[in-house]
Amino acid sequence: METIILTGRIREGRGKGACRQLRRNSSLPGVLYGGEKNLPISIDLRAFQNLLSSGLGENTIFQFNLEGEDKKERHVLMRELQVNPVTRALFHVDLYEVFMDKEIDVAVPIVLVGEPVGVVQGEGMLHHALKELSLECLPASIPEYIEVDVSGLHIGDAIHVTDLKLDKSLKVLTDPEEVVVSITGLAREAVPTAEAPVEEPSSSEEQ
Repeated sequence: METIILTGRIREGRGKGACRQLRRNSSLPGVLYGGEKNLPISIDLRAFQNLLSSGLGENTIFQFNLEGEDKKERHVLMRELQVNPVTRALFHVDLYEVFMDKEIDVAVPIVLVGEPVGVVQGEGMLHHALKELSLECLPASIPEYIEVDVSGLHIGDAIHVTDLKLDKSLKVLTDPEEVVVSITGLAREAVPTAEAPVEEPSSSEEQ
């Protein structure tokens, strides 16, 4: 796989005013975490947008170089990307430095594949309860997603975390008894039963 490389620089200005000025100059402010100390950084906005367009996700490891530094092979993950809610313009990014020989905690999305038998042939409803799986692993072992085949599920069936087939290099942090997906029957409206007619008392009983 081709190595993804991004270059940034140490951000000298602090505060909202300095960040606004960076954005006006087509730079994206951010913070680099995970090293000996947190570093305020700025990144060329267009270069970062190109990186996003190439499919960069939260669990994608890429090389990040800081201008003027001798350190090489700095590997990072994108931890958080803030976007302006109105204009959708990129606002701020948090990067996290990882070390390839040290395990880290990550949240990996769960993707369902297949159509459950209980939905296709019956009157079941699929409930995708757990969307992400918390894992501990080496950075190079982070999966892009966890695929779960639901095609064999009938009404009343469920898949729990403990049922997932995962690589031995992955340590699961999520509760093993937590439900990932289940198939339940569709709720039916109760049909009202006809009430038995009330017999009128005879004239002799009324006396």
